[in-house]
Amino acid sequence: MKILTVSFALISLVLSLLLLGAACSGADGDPAATDTTVAVPPDVIGTAPPATEPAIPDWTGDVVNPLDVHIGECINKYSWIENERRVQLTTQVSCDGPHEREVYFETNFPAEFGAPYPGADFLNEYARTVCYREFATFVGSAYEVSELELDFTIPPEEPFMDRAARYRGIVCYALRADGEPLTGTARNIGL
Repeated sequence: MKILTVSFALISLVLSLLLLGAACSGADGDPAATDTTVAVPPDVIGTAPPATEPAIPDWTGDVVNPLDVHIGECINKYSWIENERRVQLTTQVSCDGPHEREVYFETNFPAEFGAPYPGADFLNEYARTVCYREFATFVGSAYEVSELELDFTIPPEEPFMDRAARYRGIVCYALRADGEPLTGTARNIGL
């Protein structure tokens, strides 16, 4: 799948560049010349975060719970560091205007209430399979030839195990592979 290929290729490239940089910076034996840059792991869709964290962004839309978005809704996700803590924000915006992602499918993980949390790795594979299966139906072209990518959210452990919440939701998103915003719906876009 494109996601895994991009992710592994990106990780390999970043590690290679870090090793090359470390080898070059310590060549003269000067400890002050040693590079102390730490690699940041890629996020769920396989893109590395920027080298410097952005300031609080100028966000648009209505703030929503990322676990409470539905088919046909469009969202933007924001992330920044404030007081040494990562802040993440999801906003809902009109699909007619620029947006980062569009929800194209949602389902629940098939686990009975009281079942143990299956783990993020297992849920990621399950969600990736479900979202991949539904991608072409929504977008109108096969994932392998599409200019769009897929992304998804999985149930976090705490709401999954909570006796009252019992959250099992998986939400699939369509977004542009080049990182540019979408304008209008991705439904039957054929890209």
